[in-house]
Amino acid sequence: VILRSTVLPQNLKALDFDFYVPEFLHERHAVEECLNPHYFVLGRTESAMPEPSFLGAWQLRSRKIFKGTPEQASYIKYLSNLWNAARIAFINEFGDLTRDEAVIDFVFEKKNYLKYGKAFGGHCLPKDIFAFLSAHAADKNVELLRAAYLSNELHKKSEAEYYSSLPEWF
Repeated sequence: VILRSTVLPQNLKALDFDFYVPEFLHERHAVEECLNPHYFVLGRTESAMPEPSFLGAWQLRSRKIFKGTPEQASYIKYLSNLWNAARIAFINEFGDLTRDEAVIDFVFEKKNYLKYGKAFGGHCLPKDIFAFLSAHAADKNVELLRAAYLSNELHKKSEAEYYSSLPEWF
């Protein structure tokens, strides 16, 4: 059994699977990124059977490869999405303050997630930051993640009101 869904690390023990291969896809480029993934992250259980051959094909077409435990694979997935959400929230907050895209573009060279524009949305970033916050809010310091989520919510409100012509960030 190959698990592809995003699962909090602490919840993996309750599931029966052999391999955890989280997806790293942008909605607009999902097909291309599925065929040629940027990251290939494989979490293998101790009882896993030999790797299916198609996993080897994905590895060959990936830019970065990580093999470890399912928990490590889950943390990599969350780190990627939470980092992207925090970057988008920060750039949008800075852009709202300065109203100067040229400054942001100069420093960050118009790289993905580092452009002033629309709030993060889609299926993954809001869901993943909320899930991670919910799972760790009671016992860990997650104030930066909470601030990124709240900043994004505020940006969405001002975006709807004032900035309908903002560019997409991806």
